[in-house]
Amino acid sequence: MWSELKGLYKISRPLTTLTGGLAVLLGGYVAGTGAWDKVLLAVFATWFISAAANAWNDYQDVEADKINQPKRPLPSALVSPRSALIFSVLMTAVAIILAAFINVTAFVVALASATLLYL
Repeated sequence: MWSELKGLYKISRPLTTLTGGLAVLLGGYVAGTGAWDKVLLAVFATWFISAAANAWNDYQDVEADKINQPKRPLPSALVSPRSALIFSVLMTAVAIILAAFINVTAFVVALASATLLYL
């Protein structure tokens, strides 16, 4: 179980998700918003949708990664394809829910992004 959790952590590509979240945080700072609660929700929503996208990408590319990136969590069987898919969908749902707490526009953007992600 712990090895699969470690694999899901790796599949989320934490450095990539961190940079996305930091970009949102910096954007909130530069914009001079006083609504830091909303900015933090946006940071977390960004982290979750980025993790979802990375997991979905690995899920879709598992056959190519068996040749090109065999040490990644899916090709190395650290994570099952089913777990990667569930993780991706769960992270997407969390991101959309968080965006809904920001405002309607953020919710619509998150929903549209998620829809495009899975097309």
